[in-house]
Formats: sequence, structure tokens, C-alpha cells
Amino acid sequence: MAPESDDVATFQGYLRLLRRRWLLITLVTALILGAAVVSTFLVKPTYRSQAAVLVRAVTADPLTPGGGSRGVNLDTERQLVLSTVVAQRAAKTMGFAGSPTNLAEHVSVTVPADTQVLIVNYSAPEPTLAQRGAQAFADAYLSYREDKALRAVTSAGSALQRRIRLLQDQLNEANATIADPGANAQRKRQATATRDFLVGELGVLRVQSATLSIVDISAGEIIAPARVPRRPASPNLVLNTLAGLFLGLIVAVALAIVRDRSVEALGGRDGLEQLLDRPVL
Repeated sequence: MAPESDDVATFQGYLRLLRRRWLLITLVTALILGAAVVSTFLVKPTYRSQAAVLVRAVTADPLTPGGGSRGVNLDTERQLVLSTVVAQRAAKTMGFAGSPTNLAEHVSVTVPADTQVLIVNYSAPEPTLAQRGAQAFADAYLSYREDKALRAVTSAGSALQRRIRLLQDQLNEANATIADPGANAQRKRQATATRDFLVGELGVLRVQSATLSIVDISAGEIIAPARVPRRPASPNLVLNTLAGLFLGLIVAVALAIVRDRSVEALGGRDGLEQLLDRPVL
């Protein structure tokens, strides 16, 4: 029973300490709480808006079965949103005349677990600017990926057309040899074999060329457009007030304990008079 009695005695002792030093505790707590509230109003507010982008795998090689797609690495896509090339497009949309790198400093990207979604956040001192920034970066990211996919399709189409023209010229030569009355039988047999091969190759290439016209180059879609924030993201008045109150109580109680222990160590008024050899007024 002794330990429980000591705990009760200690708890009651702290209660008596709080009653004795209530004025000190109140003043210190009020001072720190007031400082937290005042600093909250002095800090310039920052607004944050966000846009959610559903990311899809883009065709890497339109001539490869399955599109050559390797899936989507969201860590890579996150860095792409923060890249200079995307920032340049966003700056153009926003009419930002400064460095795109400075613009990208206001952007952050989060990836919710087990999703293929990027949350693009943009912070700014004004609500409308925050909304424009988040939407501009989300749009710029999608347009960059789609333009890249379009260039891949266009390049593949140009290569196919060059190959088709080359094989068509060879086919015309083979047909001319077959139709030439002066060509011997061996040349005509070789030309016929070449013609049959070229006809098959051209058929495959024309099918691939037709397939390119229906390749999906969509990089994703914005499933939640950026909205104008109604209240600032920081500073948070409620959070700062609670933090100031909590910190103020801790500091105030600590000061009260130190002050009380200091008085006890001196032995009260009599002890102080003996220590200083002076009367206490």
C-alpha cells in the first residue's frame, strides 16, 4: 500500500502546487497562446488546390503487338509532373513570364496507395491562382504525354510509308520483268517469286499502317478538376491555437515547478535572509 500512498501524495502535491502558482501558470499560458494567435494572423495565408489525374499506359511502340506498353510507373510519372518540360507548358497556359523552375516550386504530387492516380497540388497566395496552377500542371502533364505518344505514332507511320514505297518500287520492277517478252524463263521465275514475297510484305505493312490510324494515344484523364479553395491551407488558426495552448500549459507548469522547488531549496523567507544576510522586504 505504500507505493499507492506515495502516488496519491505526489498527485495531491502537484494539485497544491497548481493552486499556489495559478497566477503564474495563467499568465505564461496566456502569453504563449496570445503569441501563437497573433503570429497566425501576421503570417500571409497560403491557399492550395488540387487536381486528380487518372494515369493510363501510353503506346510505346505502335508497331509492336500490345503496343510495347510496360505499364505505368507512378514514381516516374510523379517526377514528370515536376519536370521543367511540364512546367514550361503550364507557365504558357498561366501566362507566367518568370522561370518555369520557380513555378514548379509551388507544385507537389502525391500518389494514393493502390491506385493509378496522381494528385497534383499547387500552392499560391491567392485562391484563384492556386486553382489555375493545379489545373494547368495537370493539363500540361497529360498533353506532354499525349504529344509524345503522337510523335511515336507519326514517326512509325512515316517509316511504314517509306518502306511501302520502297517495296512498291521493287514490286513494279518484278512485274516489269515478268511482262518483258525478252526475259528468259529463269529471270521470270525469280521475278515471280519476288513478286509473291513483296505482295505479302506489302499486305502486312498496309495492315499496320491502317492500325496506326486507330491507335489510342490517350495518356489518362482528369477525374477531379481543380477547384478554388474556400479557406487557406496555412496558417491553421485552430491548430495553432491548440498548439499554443498545449505548449503554454507545459511551459507554465514547468516554470511553476522550478519556481516552487527553488523556494523550497532556499528554505523559504528565513533561508533567503540567512543566505543573503539581508532582510527580505
